[in-house]
Amino acid sequence: IPTILPDGSKFFPTGARRRNTNFGAVRLVATDSNSFYNGLTLKLERKFARGLQAGAAYTFAKSVDEGSSTSSGDILNESQGRNDPDNAKAERGLSGFDQRHNFVLNFILDLPMGPGKLLGGNASGPIATLLQGWQLSSILTAQVGTPFTPLVSFNRSRNLDQGNDRPNRKAGAAHVPILGTPEKWFDVGAAFELQPAGFYGNAGRNIIAGPNLHNLDV
Repeated sequence: IPTILPDGSKFFPTGARRRNTNFGAVRLVATDSNSFYNGLTLKLERKFARGLQAGAAYTFAKSVDEGSSTSSGDILNESQGRNDPDNAKAERGLSGFDQRHNFVLNFILDLPMGPGKLLGGNASGPIATLLQGWQLSSILTAQVGTPFTPLVSFNRSRNLDQGNDRPNRKAGAAHVPILGTPEKWFDVGAAFELQPAGFYGNAGRNIIAGPNLHNLDV
């Protein structure tokens, strides 16, 4: 049970009384979150001559919610619970699956193979029949990275809700610097600091963007 300070903030002193002393821990699964999605999708398809068809799709979207899953196994970049279990609005942020930009390009090409199409049009027989009907296709996908939440590795707030504490934002740190190397992709030390013991951190949920994804299948 926290102490409410004059400014309305919650403070958990050392040895604060549990809400129910009959339990060491209670697991709670709630379904009381709000979610909001806005998106624009553009799609272009074209069938060309000589067995070529292509298509492109682009989605510009934003998804905001107060929780994207009921367990951490649903979305791996989500924490298991709220920073403050009694304040759902403090969890409002980008969804764990939010992707602002998503672009997909694809094509299918009928290859000029088979009876009457090989060796100057003279090919025939079982080998030529076996070669007919082949296609070359490709899908290119380009997406921005999914967001995730900065977490403190121990229960700094002392609220006994393990694994969900968020740190404080450093003064003047508008974003997390991206260094872009495998050894250290983000400079989290330049953006965050431990909150005072017994308090909740003021860093928001899902405020760090992960690396972009580019995938080509042929």
